[in-house]
Amino acid sequence: MVLPSLLECGGAVVLEAMAVGIPVIATKWGGPVDYLNDSCGILIEPTSREALLEGFIEAMHKLAQNPQLRSQLGEAGKELVRQHFDWERKIDSILEVYDLATNIKTEKFENV
Repeated sequence: MVLPSLLECGGAVVLEAMAVGIPVIATKWGGPVDYLNDSCGILIEPTSREALLEGFIEAMHKLAQNPQLRSQLGEAGKELVRQHFDWERKIDSILEVYDLATNIKTEKFENV
């Protein structure tokens, strides 16, 4: 999956591709920076128009010519999504935060 956007501030499509094991090439800006790293995708620096175009061309050629790398990046992306962006894990994390906040508030009023 290639996301050459300079305006994508969210990048949920990156997570969707990663979740199904598709390797990702994206602009190193906005949301994709929060999701991708060298183990699961390729980020292209937007230093200039020419550098951006050349970076995407190079990355696409690299993946096109290396099925093992495509597979490696895809599997690593799937695992990263499972570990950090799975809805069940997010819900558990949110519940932990609420529980912690509730306990802190309760403890504070018990000491009064």
